[in-house]
Amino acid sequence: KLKKQVAAIGPANATFQGQVSPEQIPDVHRQFDIHVVPSYRESLGLSAVEGMAAGHVVLCSDIRPFIDFTTDGREVLQFRSGDAASLRDVLSRALDMPADQLSRISAAARRLALDFDRRAVANQLSSAIRQKLCRT
Repeated sequence: KLKKQVAAIGPANATFQGQVSPEQIPDVHRQFDIHVVPSYRESLGLSAVEGMAAGHVVLCSDIRPFIDFTTDGREVLQFRSGDAASLRDVLSRALDMPADQLSRISAAARRLALDFDRRAVANQLSSAIRQKLCRT
């Protein structure tokens, strides 16, 4: 069904990747201009972080956890969860933004995403555990 929808839209406007291996994900991400995360609920927000780390302009729902670690217009563009008109408006906003403004948003998002790097997170966790063990 999705393949038919993409074919109707046309290959210049949408691409169907199908299933990709984990090794292919960075290459697929590099093809995106805009990364949309229309979630109704999220536990960690990893899809948005992946898009931010890849340097995309990320459009995401205004739900937690996204609103906990991003600011609308600074690292992402947010829309009201479950509101198709709000998503349409934010997408139009992104498409009308000057390239330098989009570059600033994606650069800020990429910097923020580096905080979620597994090595950085592992080091922080290790330090927290060591501190806790030293106190006892």
